[in-house]
Amino acid sequence: MAEDLATSERPRSLEAPLVEHPGGARKRGAHRRRFVLAYLALGVMLGVAAAAFVVLAERPAEKEAAAWSPWQPAREAGEYPSQIARYVGGKYKLANGNPIVNVIQQPPQVQNVAIRWVAIQGSSGVVSTNGSLMYVLCGRGRRCSIKEGKPTADRLRALKREGLELALYTFKYVDGVDSVIELLPPTASGKSTGALYFRKRDLEGELDRPLGNTLARPRAVKHARVEPSEVLTVERLTKPYLFNYEFQQAQDGSAVMVLAHPAG
Repeated sequence: MAEDLATSERPRSLEAPLVEHPGGARKRGAHRRRFVLAYLALGVMLGVAAAAFVVLAERPAEKEAAAWSPWQPAREAGEYPSQIARYVGGKYKLANGNPIVNVIQQPPQVQNVAIRWVAIQGSSGVVSTNGSLMYVLCGRGRRCSIKEGKPTADRLRALKREGLELALYTFKYVDGVDSVIELLPPTASGKSTGALYFRKRDLEGELDRPLGNTLARPRAVKHARVEPSEVLTVERLTKPYLFNYEFQQAQDGSAVMVLAHPAG
């Protein structure tokens, strides 16, 4: 009797239920499903983030290049200099709509003789042309002169802007090039109008920011005239690198290009 009484007075809260309430099972199942869905969603997010990181890691140079200029050379890297020559050369027009010059890209040479050295008067030593690229700005007249129109300060400035743009594109996209030689077209009488000689280190500031910040109007240059808003920029970035030039023969039969700043 005492045993029966003790059993009947045992607190019911300490007894494990023999049958679970159906509502509790449903709640635990719902919690479990929400946990699984949340885990799967987290896995998908991590997968997408990882894939995006891989894409960015594989193509950082492309994104940087695309941000620097609206146009860039494509396909084989060995074709980049000729593509740059065609693209930039096609943007600079005379009043009649023809290109001011044809841009010829080639290794540094004169009359099929390799130019192996550049010497700048007033500086010590000579500079090797290893890592150099050459552009010849050749008009449609005799000896590459410009057949149409008359030589003017405006036209010369347009040619200097063209040379600057060629150099910037080359340094930005062509690996291994640290200097660019550009021969400007002579006058109709055959008199030289000079050459531009750029080294990559001279234009590092312009290569570190988008092209549009340097040449604010990179569209076609018409009527062989630079817009007034760009005159100071073009002069600042080309005047120190415009030279008179002549060629001398080295002992090995190659050519040395001798540069001198114009008087005044």
